This record gives sequence, C-alpha cells and structure tokens, in this order.
Amino acid sequence: MTFWDLIVSFVGLGVLIYHTWSRRHAATKSKVGALPLVSIIVPCRNEESHIPDLIQSLKKLRDVNAEIIVVDDQSVDRTYELAVKENIKVIKAPEKPQGWVGKSWACAVGAKAARGEFFLFTDADTRHMPASLASALDFMREKNADLLSAPPYHLCLNWWEKSLGLFHLLPLVAAGFPGSRNKHRVYAIGQYLLISRQAYVAVGGHEELRSSLTEDIELAQKIIDKNLCYTIFPSATLYQVQMYDSVKEFWQGWKRLLRLGMKKVTFWAFIEVTLMFALFFQWNWSVLVALPTLMLMQRKHGAFAWWGAFLAPLSLLLFALLSAAGVIENLRKKKVTWQGREYVEI
Repeated sequence: MTFWDLIVSFVGLGVLIYHTWSRRHAATKSKVGALPLVSIIVPCRNEESHIPDLIQSLKKLRDVNAEIIVVDDQSVDRTYELAVKENIKVIKAPEKPQGWVGKSWACAVGAKAARGEFFLFTDADTRHMPASLASALDFMREKNADLLSAPPYHLCLNWWEKSLGLFHLLPLVAAGFPGSRNKHRVYAIGQYLLISRQAYVAVGGHEELRSSLTEDIELAQKIIDKNLCYTIFPSATLYQVQMYDSVKEFWQGWKRLLRLGMKKVTFWAFIEVTLMFALFFQWNWSVLVALPTLMLMQRKHGAFAWWGAFLAPLSLLLFALLSAAGVIENLRKKKVTWQGREYVEI
C-alpha cells in the first residue's frame, strides 16, 4: 500500500463515519409545556395505497396539538374517498395554475387552510413514530430553528433493497454536514419539513417555489438567505418510508432524484462521494474496518441486511449508473416525469 492509498483510505472512512454516525438522536417524550398547534399538511396525488396507513400513524402522534390536512391534487384513484373516511380535513385542490409544480401547488393550498403556528409538510408514503412530532418540536426549540428536516428510516420490504445500504447513505454524504450554514450543501428532504408559520411567510411560502422540482432544498436555502435558522434532526427515528415497490419504480424514482440533485451538487460533494468509491474498491486493510462500520451505520438508516455491506461495490456501481443516466437526460433536456405529469424545468 502506498502513502496515498493510506491517505485515501483514512479520509474515505472518516467521511463515511462522520456523515452517518453524526446523525444520532432518538425520538423521545416531549419536554415542552405549552403545545403549539401544528398543521400537518399532506400533498397527495394517486396515493390510495398509502393514505390510510399514513393517516393512522398521524392520529397516533402523542404529546402534540395537531390538525391533519390532506390536499388531494387531482387524483384519479380513491385517494380522496379514502381520506374523507378518516374524519380529517380533506381539500380537493383546484387545477394547478400554469407554471406550478403539482406538489408545491398542493402544499400552498394546504398552507392557506392551515391554522397552526407550525406547518409540517410530509408525504403520503411516510409512517410517523408516535413521539416523532413532539421530539422534532423539542429539537427545533433546542436549536432555536425556524425549519427542520429529517432523514427517513427505510423499511426495505424487498430483498434487493436490503442489499443497498451504502446506496441509500451516499446522498447523505453528498448533502454535506448536518446543520451546515452553507446553502449550497444543505440536506433537506420533502418527506419531512417542519417550519414555523412566521418563517414560512417570511420566505414567501410555496409561491416562491412554484416552479421548483427541488422545493425542499430551495426552501432550506431561502431560510438561510433570510438569516433564519435551518437544522436537521440528527437521526432516522422520526418516520419510516417505503419509497418504491418494484425495481422499475426504484430505477425511475432514483434516476429522477439524482438527476435533479445534480444541479445542487458542489465540487466538495463530488470529491467526498468519489472517496467512497476509492475506499470500497481498494480492497486493502481499510475495507476490513469499513465493512463493520458500514454494517452498523446502515442499520441506523433502514432495515438493511448485514450482508449488504459486502455488496458495497454493487451500491456504488448502481449509484454511478443512475447518475450517468441522469446526466444523459439532462444533456438531452428530457422532460421530468413526476406523478403522471411532465415538467421542463431542467
């Protein structure tokens, strides 16, 4: 092993540990006294397979004062019908105006109907832990934050998903450091965005994000631009998600996510992801340290199989293939397809 191999191994391993181990914090019982009203806003389109389970998990939230608002964005399935049965506020969003992305439009409609001091924007495919919202509010107060996002815990119901632990950790590496004030490397995910009403109004709400396909990241960037405080909950303990049910959905979904994310990736993010490739393709002593570390880290972020760590090169190759496919679509200026609609933002 050369001196440079040694340096790459140490730095690559350090990057992996920092970006995963530093995100540790369990959802616990709330310590706050007064309970502010939180409006939980769920934009959804054709989510009949998810909406009942989501609402049941939201109804089980404890130690909080919350209202649930489901905004049906022109669904053609039974999403609206199933949501209405749950005895919550359900809104049929009007046809989205020209220039709006569907999700941002549904979020804006929900926000206008919300009464809360805080808004929680969350997706239909999420399942929330009972203490999650109370813990998130506590953490926001602790950090004096105006906006909080949180990483998901991946349920991995398919065997092939269980083997891709490192794949799901790579976006954390590319995203930057938790709580970073560098707006070019903020980690925000639209599956969980908790924001104060005051901050939401200050940045112009979703009207300022109307045409964005990366509204989560841009919302965090606007918070930083306004000298407000953005933070990330440092563990995947607030909610669970099963993002995709088939290989085809996985490929199309992650290709879209990586394609959109490329416009946000900085030089240093590229370097850090490259170090992950170098670490797991050297096959020297550093891999003996990296493998058990990865086994431990991936279990904190999803139901990934321990043996998936040995398939780390497969995760890296898949990440590279999907990224390359995204680059090609960007160069060809291909439209982005999302929930049955086509967008030409890129």
